[in-house]
Amino acid sequence: MAPALRPGPRGRALLATAAALLLAALPGTASAVTFTAIGVVAVADASLAPAVVATNPLVLSLTFDAGAMDADPDGGIGTYAIQSAALGVGTYLGTTTTGVIQVFDDGAGTSPGDEYRVTLVDLTPLGTNPVTLVLSLQDASGAALSGDALPTTPPLVASFPDAAVVALDFAPGTATAAVITIVPEPATPLLLAAGLAGLALAGRRRG
Repeated sequence: MAPALRPGPRGRALLATAAALLLAALPGTASAVTFTAIGVVAVADASLAPAVVATNPLVLSLTFDAGAMDADPDGGIGTYAIQSAALGVGTYLGTTTTGVIQVFDDGAGTSPGDEYRVTLVDLTPLGTNPVTLVLSLQDASGAALSGDALPTTPPLVASFPDAAVVALDFAPGTATAAVITIVPEPATPLLLAAGLAGLALAGRRRG
C-alpha cells in the first residue's frame, strides 16, 4: 500500500497554485472529469537546479471529457484529447490544453500489458522551450483495463503495480517523478480548487 503523502510548505503552495492554474485553464463542460496526480521527483538533471531537484513535490491536475471520441478507433489503442492540465514541480508552474490520454489494453494485442498513458505537450516553457510530460501507469498482468475505451473515472495507482511514473522533458534537462497517489475529482472543478486551496491554508495555519 502506498504511504500517505503529507506535503510540506512547498507542496501545499503547489497544491494551491495548481488549483488556481487549473481553474484558469478549465473550459466549462458537463462531462468534464478532473483528477490530480501527486508525486515526488526521484531524479533530476543537475542543469534544472535550482528550479527542479530530487525530492521536490509534483502536482499534476488534468481535466478530460468523459465523452471524448477515440481519435484512432481502428488502431487498437484508445487515444483521447485532454481539455486542460496544470503542473507544479519545484518552482516550475505550467499549463497546457494540448495532450492526449492513451489506453493500451493487453487484450487488444497492442501491448504486453495494460497501460494508462497521459502525454502533454506545449506546457509553459522553463526558459525558451515548451515542456513535455508523460504520465505512465502500467500493469503487466493485463488486469487493470478491459478494453481501449476511455475510463470515465480517474485511474487508481493501486491497479497499476508495475509502474506509476512521470517523465518530464524541460529541453534539454529531464526529470522523473514517482506517483504516490491520484485524487479523483470532487463534485465540480470548483470544489476541487477550493479543496486544494483549503489544504494549503490549513497547513499554513498548523505551521
